[in-house]
Amino acid sequence: MMDDLPKDAPRKICLCMSVTDEEIAACYHAGHRELSEIREITRACTRCFGCEADLTSFYTNVLAAGKYKAPSRNLRTLLMRRMRRQSMYRIAQAAYHRHVRWRVAPLVFASVIVERPDLHSRVIIANVNREPAGDEFKEIQLEVQLIDGGGSLVYSKVYDVPKNGTLMLEGAQMIGGRGDGQPFIGTIIVKGKRRYTGSLRPYTHYYNDVSVASTHDQWTPDVTRHHGFCTMVRIPPTGPFVHISVSNIEPSPYRSRAVLTNHRGKQQEVDLHVAPYGTVLTSAGELFGDVDGFLDRQLGTLRFDNWSHRAMYYFLAHDLERNTWNVNHL
Repeated sequence: MMDDLPKDAPRKICLCMSVTDEEIAACYHAGHRELSEIREITRACTRCFGCEADLTSFYTNVLAAGKYKAPSRNLRTLLMRRMRRQSMYRIAQAAYHRHVRWRVAPLVFASVIVERPDLHSRVIIANVNREPAGDEFKEIQLEVQLIDGGGSLVYSKVYDVPKNGTLMLEGAQMIGGRGDGQPFIGTIIVKGKRRYTGSLRPYTHYYNDVSVASTHDQWTPDVTRHHGFCTMVRIPPTGPFVHISVSNIEPSPYRSRAVLTNHRGKQQEVDLHVAPYGTVLTSAGELFGDVDGFLDRQLGTLRFDNWSHRAMYYFLAHDLERNTWNVNHL
């Protein structure tokens, strides 16, 4: 939603109330230094509260830390803003995406693949028209790659998915005998050229004998966030065992500070490193040690500070007693 904006345009932190980072910063620099004051004055994060983690992170790590830089006021920026107000920028973006981009850059979908004794993965991609006799989407050719945790290519194949057909890829079959039954973590990347994604959005199932969890692809790896943080807002102190997965979608090493914050505002920090094109699956306990003691039986927040490097973030919650899983992306 924000990625098609000009570089120096304000970014919306609260979508419900349409409050930008620039408005929040202006309120802060006007002397309203308490987060509660900013929320009351700007109305940010007062409706659905879904932006609470982003607002808190922006307040703590950008405003309070003195790192905020106001958008440029040069002639180019003013011109771009005027064009945006008159919808000219969006018209140009729409024309580019409609006629050019899909021809030169393929659609790219990605998700995390996990194979271990208590958890398996499969990817499902349907090429379905709205009406059985419709002609919106014809056959499409998809290139599928599976990359292991160290960044090495494990599997590569091109599939022709017919109209109204479905492609299903089992993680175990793509891995084959690699690892001799040892746990596997990696990233599957699917590429194809077509103007509309339609029903091509892949879904990944994470399943075992007693449960099935499902999530759609996180995003296209050629897009990254602007002025934001990847944040998991619910780290439970007890109950489900939380795993965090980070996939590096760049040829350079990924490095990020991971910050765990408890309900009192105290923080623990660790440095996380991921190899080029690699994937890491770890737990909150493995990262931070005694999570239960630090959280003191309250919910905590986990934040990754490296928002400029292209990466995928998933969390997997494992109920050890029932052996069920819940999976979602950040």
